Amino acid sequence: MHLHGSKPATLHFPSHHLEIKTMSTKEQVKQHAVQGKSDRQQRESAIGRHVLEVVGRPGDLQMVCVRHLWEDRYRVNIVIGQDAASVKIAHSYFVVVDAAGNVTHSIPKIQKQYGLVSEPSHL
Repeated sequence: MHLHGSKPATLHFPSHHLEIKTMSTKEQVKQHAVQGKSDRQQRESAIGRHVLEVVGRPGDLQMVCVRHLWEDRYRVNIVIGQDAASVKIAHSYFVVVDAAGNVTHSIPKIQKQYGLVSEPSHL
């Protein structure tokens, strides 16, 4: 086994060869960041879908923006408009979520505004 140098550690066992490679701290941080970003995106998407299910889907929906603010607090904006030149925020909510990502509190209260929600393709 090499104690010094950049070669991976190799342990020798009778009739077995096991090579142990370790990730650098930089690689571990990068891998952790990628996983964290994916988890965050999934959580934000679930929060946006939940708000849209309650509010309903406006006919001119452009997007639902979910921004993480701190800890378990998020800002959810429902953006509408016929085209890019006419977009505006129709509804904006400050929400608190639990560990599972369920909305537990919002300001203002999330209420039904529109008819049935059809599955948007861009959420």
